[in-house]
Amino acid sequence: TPVSQSRYAVERFEGVNGKEIDIQKDNRISVRTRRNILYHKRRDHEDLDTAGGVGCYLSHYGVWNSFAQSGEEAALIFEDDAIIPEDYLEQLETHWNELQELGSLQPDVWVLSRPFDKHLSFVLGEEAFHREGNWSFNVHAPNTGYIVFRRGVKKLIENALPVDGHLDHYMYRLAQVGTIVHVQRRGFYLYTIKVTEPGIVDTNIHENTNCDVCDLPYNIRGPYRDWE
Repeated sequence: TPVSQSRYAVERFEGVNGKEIDIQKDNRISVRTRRNILYHKRRDHEDLDTAGGVGCYLSHYGVWNSFAQSGEEAALIFEDDAIIPEDYLEQLETHWNELQELGSLQPDVWVLSRPFDKHLSFVLGEEAFHREGNWSFNVHAPNTGYIVFRRGVKKLIENALPVDGHLDHYMYRLAQVGTIVHVQRRGFYLYTIKVTEPGIVDTNIHENTNCDVCDLPYNIRGPYRDWE
């Protein structure tokens, strides 16, 4: 039967406007990130070089704090450009029931986007994550949509500041060092509206898609290559 939306409390959060942040003085931002923004340069894909990226990061941080103060056990977070199919909640509930079968491998964060298949993964190799049936663990993926559980939100908040890179990289790092369990369900991907015209991406997270230092040729066949 169709999922009744009345069963779920929905709240819209106003995002943080990066243009209103005093980059030079805001101590919520690491010195490295402040320098990157002021000089419009980053040395690798984990670096953040725009005030818009900081605004995105702090927007999610604010939602985490709001959720932490609630009595709920989980929060489903969508960015404002997520494409949400009409039957999305029905699909989500089906996979939610499957998730319970993972037993002791219950996640702190369930990321709903398709994992990236390069950046970091080719360096760390297969040992950086593992799979259990249709579930992959400690994946690197965009934060278009994800579920954060009560057991994980405290860890996200405690380690979040100062801002020292992109939000998705921050959450991935926590998974890499074993602070959180970060999972993704194979084939269940949430997509985003980004392309306004062919070849033009609508985002203020980064100034361009290039990184002068890190965009070097390498063998991109990594652990996510066959994860379709």
